[in-house]
Amino acid sequence: MNTSVFMFKDFRKFLLDIVKSPATGRGIQARWAAATLCQPAYISHVLKGRAEFSLEQAEALSNYLNLKPKEKEYFLNLIQYSRAGTSSLKSYLKSKLDAQKAEFDNLKQRINIESKMNLEDQILYYSRWQYSAVHMCVMLPEMSTVQKISQRLSISTQEAEEALEILLRLGLIAKTSSGWKVTNTAMHLENNSPLLKSLHTQWRLKSIDAISLLRTKQDLRYSGCVALARTDLEQIKEILTQAIEKSIAQVLPSPEETLAVMNVDFFEI
Repeated sequence: MNTSVFMFKDFRKFLLDIVKSPATGRGIQARWAAATLCQPAYISHVLKGRAEFSLEQAEALSNYLNLKPKEKEYFLNLIQYSRAGTSSLKSYLKSKLDAQKAEFDNLKQRINIESKMNLEDQILYYSRWQYSAVHMCVMLPEMSTVQKISQRLSISTQEAEEALEILLRLGLIAKTSSGWKVTNTAMHLENNSPLLKSLHTQWRLKSIDAISLLRTKQDLRYSGCVALARTDLEQIKEILTQAIEKSIAQVLPSPEETLAVMNVDFFEI
């Protein structure tokens, strides 16, 4: 199931999205009815807003949908929110749903990356794009010398040497008889980190430099301003987040053969 329940603030829209999916196939409502021990007509009434699922039925349906524990909890809270009969209860449940959605939107947790550096070391590491670029460059088998690294990144040998010294001091690389090796690869900042602005700015400036090279066949770029519904705004954000997750999952086991930069921007103006 590609649809994420966290993309929705209404459980009915979540289920209807599944119903409308070409991959779902026919008879889905009958299968849901069997899973929740009710009649197919009752499923239809629920989807049309004429009836509500009991928590027992919702729990059974979440099991049928193979929802993960956090997805299941969110789904059950959506059910309770729909069933709530007072404004105070709805307000309480909405705050829980908002907190769960915020936790899900935390990209660091979703891609399961841990950073063991303290704040002082992070400030140094993210102060220049060259440090993280050299960090990744060292992973390439042929990048065993300062000269090769400087040529690959189009930086001076002095800059390459400085970056290697910094990375060595931070414990991110080690010197070997054959050159350098990476000892810690995955780095990621918290959503509330004061260093995020510098990180995003540096790599976007690097992207601007790359645009000037006009390497249209090798690079992927898209820019555009669109008008859309707020519900679609959230869904597109989730689509892009899932794309990042899948990309990271593809990168982690991938052999180190080249370097690439991925910048993703999607924001409201």
